[in-house]
Amino acid sequence: MRTITWLLLVPLIPALAACGGGGGSGDGGSASGRLAAGPQHPCDAFTVADVASHFAIEQDAITVDRGEPGANVICTYEWAKPDAEEIEKRNEAIYMEGVMSGKSLEATALYERTANELSITFNHSGFGSSAEAVQGLDTMVERLREGMTASAGGQDQTFSSEFVPATGIGDKAVWSGSMRQVSAVSGTQLYHVRQFANKDPSDDRPGAEEIARKIAELVR
Repeated sequence: MRTITWLLLVPLIPALAACGGGGGSGDGGSASGRLAAGPQHPCDAFTVADVASHFAIEQDAITVDRGEPGANVICTYEWAKPDAEEIEKRNEAIYMEGVMSGKSLEATALYERTANELSITFNHSGFGSSAEAVQGLDTMVERLREGMTASAGGQDQTFSSEFVPATGIGDKAVWSGSMRQVSAVSGTQLYHVRQFANKDPSDDRPGAEEIARKIAELVR
């Protein structure tokens, strides 16, 4: 089970990746797409085999959601935690306690994730240079720090996040603990790596940065 917070943020984050973009056709495979010589889809930049090797799991255990090309294209990998059944039982107990206390909705915020997840987003806004892509990243960071409102589940939700520099990744990179996300620019490619594999967000940071660093070398 995923928390309510995570469900609400899913439709918000991909749209934010395009903030400050330099236009373009939005077709990830077009001539104005990011890099003709590099991978155009994030699933090709960090493959199932890469995920299996990085997290020391079997490829057959990984579910892949290969997003359709567009202004933002997302690749999502998911695999069950070893103790998924036990986690599910604990979540059910949390829910029942919430029902008994009349706070079932609040209880969902305490759920543990039964699966690990890695998502990689490529932004295809047609940046003409690395400077333009960095400006796109800076605009996204500024707007998220100020707070942005979007509709999710029929309700307006306001979301904000703080960022800190992430060093040694492409031309510029930042880390958001609340989103568990590295946002980076390499060449003209703006991209994002989000990892949910540990209880503490700070424990997901090194792995997300390592993956972002590998992608930076491929898309430059």
